Amino acid sequence: MAVMQTDHWMEEGIENASVVFKNLKPYFSGLSIKEIQGLLSSHGMYQPGKELAQTIKDLTEKKRLWKAVQRQYEELKKEWRGPDIPIFLFLSNSHNRRLQHEYNGRSGIAFDDKLFLFLSPDTMLKEVLAVLTHEYHHVCRIQQLKIKEENTTLLDSIMMEGLAEYAVKEYCGDEYLAPWTKYYSKEKAKSHWDSLLKPHETLRRTERKHDDLLLGRKWYPNMLGYNTGFHIAVNCGTQPAMTTKKMLTMTAEEILSCSSFS
Repeated sequence: MAVMQTDHWMEEGIENASVVFKNLKPYFSGLSIKEIQGLLSSHGMYQPGKELAQTIKDLTEKKRLWKAVQRQYEELKKEWRGPDIPIFLFLSNSHNRRLQHEYNGRSGIAFDDKLFLFLSPDTMLKEVLAVLTHEYHHVCRIQQLKIKEENTTLLDSIMMEGLAEYAVKEYCGDEYLAPWTKYYSKEKAKSHWDSLLKPHETLRRTERKHDDLLLGRKWYPNMLGYNTGFHIAVNCGTQPAMTTKKMLTMTAEEILSCSSFS
């Protein structure tokens, strides 16, 4: 597969918003167009409409984005022995405050057989490649470890996010890390792990408290699980000959045990 020509879809969607989601329907077995729209919107995708005509034009005129993502995808696929999947680039939702603050207006969502990148016209090329690296790492880890959503624990989710951002650090550089990686120091993250996360590490993804801890909702520190997972991954990565490629197929428990957080 390859990076899909979603620039044309967005342009068509200016006049007919349903076009975008109708084009996506074949990639989501069992989901209605409305369900697809709701799912992607909840992860930062824009809402098609005429009022975004100029913004869409600003993004789709950057044809090099699609070509650059294709090149980076091919390199990562070879490096990580990853799956061949379709990749979809779309405009992000500029009204999503969390998206703008936590992710610099860019985000994505990964499945085991496809991934989506949501970008703003101001997103720099290297930032686009950082999001791709993070999301494609998810796809590779899901497939190589045969991870099933219903069996995923809080520890699995923490390490999924931490390792994906560690891949950004290794392949793109520290300057392209997500803002949440700098919210708390390693020492603070260790304290968070011991007092807030470790007691719930086996919590299933289907349980409400899972996302509260992972994202830092309610009274928990903002982006709690994400930040802690990143520090664990960085700490594990200091071990001799430890790289993203090697850690990609290690279980969450193995990553934790080789760090000073265990």
